[in-house]
Amino acid sequence: MATQFTFRECFTEFMGLLTFVYFTNFALILVTNDKLYFTDLALITSLSYALITLIGDAHSKVQYNPAITLSLL
Repeated sequence: MATQFTFRECFTEFMGLLTFVYFTNFALILVTNDKLYFTDLALITSLSYALITLIGDAHSKVQYNPAITLSLL
């Protein structure tokens, strides 16, 4: 059964992944410049993913896995 995506779901997934990539890459830059430890990188990555999951689930029930999204399309 095909699922129809709305603009809200696509926009929420796009902004969530953009936020996740931004926070993770920014933390990785700080790790390579010896401003943070690797454990801080893991903590920032997991907390940012938890944040976008909570926000995305409240708005449009999206999943943040591009493979699943493409398979549903």
